[in-house]
Amino acid sequence: MGTNYLLNNITRKLPQAAMWVKTVRAYDAQNRRTRMAGPRTVHIQTTDRCNAACIMCPYSTVNNSARGNEMDDKLYRHIIDEISRSACTRVLCLMLQNEPLLDKKLPDRIRLARELLGNDIRIMTVTNGAPLTQKVAGELIAAGIGSVAVSIDAFHEHTYKMIRQGLNFRHVMENTLSLVERMGSDRVSVKFLRQRDNEGEEDEFAHYWRSRGVRVNFIEPTNRAGTLESYERIKKRKPALWKKLSHPILNRIIPVCPLPFTSMNILWNGRAITCSEDWEPRDTVGDITKQSMKEIWNGDKFNHYRHLLWNHRATESAVCTDCSFSDRYWRI
Repeated sequence: MGTNYLLNNITRKLPQAAMWVKTVRAYDAQNRRTRMAGPRTVHIQTTDRCNAACIMCPYSTVNNSARGNEMDDKLYRHIIDEISRSACTRVLCLMLQNEPLLDKKLPDRIRLARELLGNDIRIMTVTNGAPLTQKVAGELIAAGIGSVAVSIDAFHEHTYKMIRQGLNFRHVMENTLSLVERMGSDRVSVKFLRQRDNEGEEDEFAHYWRSRGVRVNFIEPTNRAGTLESYERIKKRKPALWKKLSHPILNRIIPVCPLPFTSMNILWNGRAITCSEDWEPRDTVGDITKQSMKEIWNGDKFNHYRHLLWNHRATESAVCTDCSFSDRYWRI
């Protein structure tokens, strides 16, 4: 991979790193609480279902038999009201450990959020692209969705079939290209999770989508807080050069995992989990049916997990102890 690829990867990390520096450094270690009045990003799981069995996802092995639940309309409205009172929240992501487009009410939920939150908060979702038909895309656009990210993870069909089992590569490509045409390339992005099976396809993937004006996000696999059984098999054997150069620096700037300092994650039943990686979940930090978002965000339980991370005591954390982020976030 050439110098341009290296520079692009490092440059793309900078805005995200800058935001995380602000949220992590807002932690008051002496008083064991964050000075952030609320989360910058809120993830909501409006349904807990998915239509795929991807090799890098615990969905098929963690509590799958109990899935098929949807968030109550009144609870969703309550959460949006809570977000509207937050001065910190800038992003609402209607996706959490699921395929959000399986929620038939999603366009209505987007419309309600847009009405109550206005244009100051970006409303987005992340999808595997399979349910993203022309009809669904039209409904999302009409409802006021701000942006859509499509997880594809492969350039070649045979690679895609190995990774995203149960999905149709050609349909996903057609759906994504159609969405770009209708929504605009500046509001659609594609994701590529680097792993052993798609190694060597990064350049082709990036060239294909960037030539169409679509932003490409390369991300790294995690062990999903210890719940992903295939993690050791799928992770790449050798780190990329850009990671060797940039990640030691980033680990000095952001010395702990930023996720619990930055975002709030709310499951379909109102329970809040420490971060989106906790798939079992091993613990919860609150219940928005009984507490306000502010009470959960700066509650004793949430701050307990932040305290352990801040002091590099992740092994004592019920959630973080087995996570691949536990020793450092920017892993080489």
